[in-house]
Amino acid sequence: MSNGIIPALFELVEYICKRDEKVIFLTPSYAYFKYAADYNHRESMLRPNK
Repeated sequence: MSNGIIPALFELVEYICKRDEKVIFLTPSYAYFKYAADYNHRESMLRPNK
């Protein structure tokens, strides 16, 4: 069971992304996507939403 959506997001990044993988998300986006990647030492890639 999760303590909320933000802690779950942080755990999800750690669970599904290996250390040598990158996290990609569209911008503008919820800032916690990037925070979760940074916290878990994953490189993030931003792609503008056209």
